[in-house]
Amino acid sequence: TLITPKQAHQLFASVDTIMKFASQESGLPIKSTVKRKLTSRAAVMSYLEKKFNNDKDSKRMERDQIVLKKFGLLDRDFALKPFLLALLKEQIEAYYNTKTKTINLLNWVQPDQQKPVLAHELTHALQDQHSDLEKWENQTPENVSTTAAGDQVHLAKDEMDAARSAVAEGQATAVMMDYIMKPLGKSLIKDPGVINIIKNNMSASSNSPVMARAPLLISESMLCPYRDGLSFEQSVWMDQGRTAAFAGTLDRPPSSTWEIMTPQVYEKHLIPPLPLLPNIHPLVDKLY
Repeated sequence: TLITPKQAHQLFASVDTIMKFASQESGLPIKSTVKRKLTSRAAVMSYLEKKFNNDKDSKRMERDQIVLKKFGLLDRDFALKPFLLALLKEQIEAYYNTKTKTINLLNWVQPDQQKPVLAHELTHALQDQHSDLEKWENQTPENVSTTAAGDQVHLAKDEMDAARSAVAEGQATAVMMDYIMKPLGKSLIKDPGVINIIKNNMSASSNSPVMARAPLLISESMLCPYRDGLSFEQSVWMDQGRTAAFAGTLDRPPSSTWEIMTPQVYEKHLIPPLPLLPNIHPLVDKLY
């Protein structure tokens, strides 16, 4: 069922109102008006498939899949790419595109259902205006490591990317939850105990048939940035204030997932050591 032209007009108008809410909640200033576009299900599916067929991302996903199967973390007959595509098709609502700087509104989802998601996605737009998410989020080298020193660089950069993803999604989820709770007179800061209910609801897969059949590694890795990122942001917000939790963690992002899981380490400016990988190249380079 498609939304009506009147509903589409109201949805477009709500973008500025929700952007203002997200800015007030996060303290991140609105530097420019965000572009907006109403898109169809067919256009979204085409966008997702094109994104997944991107040569660079496709090759990396194929490598990841092989490694995970070698370690027994995925069944040998599990097809990662079709699964992730099906999951995104099931879950997607409104979304912000960092390349085109556009918020995409969906013409088949009711406006009231899209508005909380808009609070999340417009927070990404504010982050993008503050830090340029395309550069900020992607630190891991594209090339495959062939030396022990390269392995350590890849590990450090991969940890950095995972931590930054948790900051970005944690902030956006915090704003979305406060948008939902504000009419009830509640918030993450005034009612900190509510986070346990939110995290339990995130872990429930009853409303997502595709996620319900995901291997544990996949479901946990997909939930982690939202669930643990939200906890991290709430801790920094309560301990050091809103500016530290939003602009502060964008300007001085954590360097590892250990800081995400133990925010006090981040708050004390402690840099946890990375695990030292053994040099496996003399053993495996001739075989793989």
